[in-house]
Amino acid sequence: MIDETATDAGRNLRAYCGEGGFGGDGFVALCWADTDKPIWIAFFETSNPFVSVSLHANCVVAQTTLDRKWTFPLEEPEKFAVE
Repeated sequence: MIDETATDAGRNLRAYCGEGGFGGDGFVALCWADTDKPIWIAFFETSNPFVSVSLHANCVVAQTTLDRKWTFPLEEPEKFAVE
């Protein structure tokens, strides 16, 4: 289920976040806004659902139901940070 989106039309980017099938699952995805074709998708089994997402200059920031902030660099999402 997708809970939230954020769009940057100028850069043709759209970020999505939401939950998976189990209580601890969550995902964050970055897509091209005009086609919704995925650029990358991050799925976690123990993150808890992501309930908000925003696009910044160089990163996607998503927040979980546990109020944890996850920051994903646009070009290297595997180097995410959790606060």
